[in-house]
Amino acid sequence: MSDINKRAYKEAEQELLDEKIKEVKGYISATLKKIEEKKEQKKRIEEELRILKLDKEDLRAGDFDKIKERQGKSPVAKNVSVVYELKTISGVIPWYEITSGTYNTGLNTYYF
Repeated sequence: MSDINKRAYKEAEQELLDEKIKEVKGYISATLKKIEEKKEQKKRIEEELRILKLDKEDLRAGDFDKIKERQGKSPVAKNVSVVYELKTISGVIPWYEITSGTYNTGLNTYYF
């Protein structure tokens, strides 16, 4: 082989290697981006769960003011809370009797 052919062959191998490296780097980059997206989603979902659990406890206690206050302070609470219009119920029935019971969500059953 002449020097030109050897050099061309070596450069062609290097170009092929560079293309493969670029392809693998793309996979790694996409994987790292997806990991970061999932971390953000997990963080958001954990915050939503925390708020819903607080709402559940406040509903059990009949403390609508805490829910209203939380919604005023947190845009996440405003969007995730299922209590949109806060009304107070007056009467002779205590809150713990109104909110107690069995709630079936289809996946789980909750007892209050």
